[in-house]
Amino acid sequence: MSSRIIIAVVSMLTLASILCAAGIYVWQFGGHLSTMQDTWAQFGDYFGGVLNPIFAMFAFLGLLWSIISQAKEFRSSAELLQRQTKSAEEQLRMLRVDRLRDDLLHVIKEIDARVEQILEIDISMQGSPTATTIRQMQSEAQRLRRLGGDSHAYRAFLLAAKTPGAVVEAPIRELTYLIERMREFLENYSETQGADLSPTLIYYADKSSRLMDMLEDVGGLSDGTRAFFATMCSTAEAGRLSA
Repeated sequence: MSSRIIIAVVSMLTLASILCAAGIYVWQFGGHLSTMQDTWAQFGDYFGGVLNPIFAMFAFLGLLWSIISQAKEFRSSAELLQRQTKSAEEQLRMLRVDRLRDDLLHVIKEIDARVEQILEIDISMQGSPTATTIRQMQSEAQRLRRLGGDSHAYRAFLLAAKTPGAVVEAPIRELTYLIERMREFLENYSETQGADLSPTLIYYADKSSRLMDMLEDVGGLSDGTRAFFATMCSTAEAGRLSA
């Protein structure tokens, strides 16, 4: 009920009380005006005695209504403040997640850039007429794993990569370390994405998975790393087929 309606009802009840009290007095004692001061005093006592309790009850009811209204407004304000607080907390959480995601993506890009540099390292023997890069050995590892067969160049590469102190061994060891860290940061990045795999995650997981055959042949790769990249690629492939 609005405040205007309540004020109108109270005003009507007040006027009705006054008219009712006056009407009863006139009906009982007549409507002529007395010239006696005592009569007017008695009339005032009558009006005060009848109307004061009524007006006091109206005042009490008004005060009670005011208290109830203020309590409702307080509860509404408290609920609004609670919703605003939750909204602000959610926004702050999302900002933190976005900041973490950006930091993780920055590190992932840095790792990927360093991996690309290592893959372009020339590992050909001195005096060789053609340059041989680690990327070519990566491609050779994939070919042999898929089609089988043998490769003298790849066997020589694996021997050098497993020989401590060899020129090839150091970059391959660093490459293995970088791929392990790539897995770690991609896992953390995946957690910030929720259930869905982002194109960024799929892209870097696919690039890293191409190195698994070569790094497994060299050795030193943890058991879970190949499984992680294989799972990422298979999940992405299943998503493409269902789309």
